[in-house]
Amino acid sequence: MKRITSVLIAVLLGAIATGIGIVPFLVLANVDRSRLTTELDQTRAWAEQAESEKETLAKEANAKVEEANIEIQRAQTLLEAIEEDRRLMANAKQLSRPSSRELNNWESYVSLYQEVKFSIPPKSTVNADTKNSLTVAREDGSGELLGDTRWLAISPYDSTLEQELFASFSTSTGVSYLINDHLLVGKKGSLKNGGEVMMLNVRYAATSTHIIWIKDPGTLGGGDKFERLLGTFEFNS
Repeated sequence: MKRITSVLIAVLLGAIATGIGIVPFLVLANVDRSRLTTELDQTRAWAEQAESEKETLAKEANAKVEEANIEIQRAQTLLEAIEEDRRLMANAKQLSRPSSRELNNWESYVSLYQEVKFSIPPKSTVNADTKNSLTVAREDGSGELLGDTRWLAISPYDSTLEQELFASFSTSTGVSYLINDHLLVGKKGSLKNGGEVMMLNVRYAATSTHIIWIKDPGTLGGGDKFERLLGTFEFNS
């Protein structure tokens, strides 16, 4: 009986000892599992961040490529415009300022809004000068404006306005002039409702700057009335 008891005690003590010995391993296992879980979470977070950064870099790269393509297209368009202007300048008629005799009693006018200086003949007056447009009209003998007698208009370039003005022509021929390194290119012809007219796109450094509209310049005397007036123009831009 004593022997059995001793054996049971020995087995019990062994089990206790074994259990006590297993505890550190269990504690270490739990610590390792917690550390591994933390590291796994960190790895996942890093992976997600890396993926996000990769997508951001890809978007930035695509945006830069798109910007580069736009700049290339702009440069190509500018080069084409420069070549076109050079071609037109080679065939454009050079205009110089008329003599003082030809401009007898003409009045000089400077527009700060349109950045242009020119001369107008007698019985004409600048009746509007704003950022949007400058217009010149004829006067009667008493100095009063004769109805809607605007015969000269200058405005900042606008492609829609240019198309609308072209649409009012019944017949036309192309014209081009060169005034102080400024190219003036457009049409000269007749209006659908009658009368001579000229519409010009003013270009400088391959860029359109103004639109000039001249209608029935009957007050300008002999010779080419349009060219005499245009010869007085000086552009600041």
